[in-house]
Amino acid sequence: MSKYIKMHQKKRFMAIIYTIVIILFYQIYMNNELSAEEKTRPLEANRTIVIDPGHGGHDKGVAGADGSYEKQVTLKLARMIKTRLKNKLKVELTRSDDYQIDIPNRTAKANSLKAELFISIHTGGSYLHKTDGINILYYKDISSSLPNNTDNSNKDMPGDIIKTSWNNIQTIHITKSKSLAGKLKSSIFNEINLSEINILEAPLAILSGADMPSLILEIGYLTNPVEEKKLNDQKYLSNIANGIIKGIEKFLAKN
Repeated sequence: MSKYIKMHQKKRFMAIIYTIVIILFYQIYMNNELSAEEKTRPLEANRTIVIDPGHGGHDKGVAGADGSYEKQVTLKLARMIKTRLKNKLKVELTRSDDYQIDIPNRTAKANSLKAELFISIHTGGSYLHKTDGINILYYKDISSSLPNNTDNSNKDMPGDIIKTSWNNIQTIHITKSKSLAGKLKSSIFNEINLSEINILEAPLAILSGADMPSLILEIGYLTNPVEEKKLNDQKYLSNIANGIIKGIEKFLAKN
């Protein structure tokens, strides 16, 4: 009888151990699931981003052969992005109509709003009319290697290089800016299936003072007649807007 009792107690003990092990594994699994959820931040209406439609007013930007102006295309795209994200995020535009804003004031608006990211939208321009593709540019600080007398004659162009030794706060955000660039590249590619999407670095004046992850996005070359036609096509521009939005959402979910 005592032998039977001992066997019963042993089985009971093993059952308890088995139950404890199952509970521990379940807790570990749930903790991992919670950790994954915590790493993904939800989009909220109180999270602010700033979209900068390049140029404006007397500054028309790049001109296409069929009469398109960069300032028009960038504003149209920026408005699309704001409209589609209005229920998910607080989206501010540096300009909401056709007027000119100085470069420092564009960045200053993003800083004053404590925006979580800043994207300046442009089109490309080239003397070679066959040049095409999308360029995503993040900041590279080369102020220490520039000569003292830097030529700023083209200060409103997105690729402007100026000496910014006093104003290079963007350098602390470069890693996240590169991450944002990667998210935009993959998302835009998924929408328009364009292989020529380049991620580049350059000493961009408009990004140097931005105190948040920031990029310049050149969505195509207006000087290329084929791309000018696409950039004036509502559906194509809409697809680019969707790609930008998805890239923003992916980035903000992890930051």
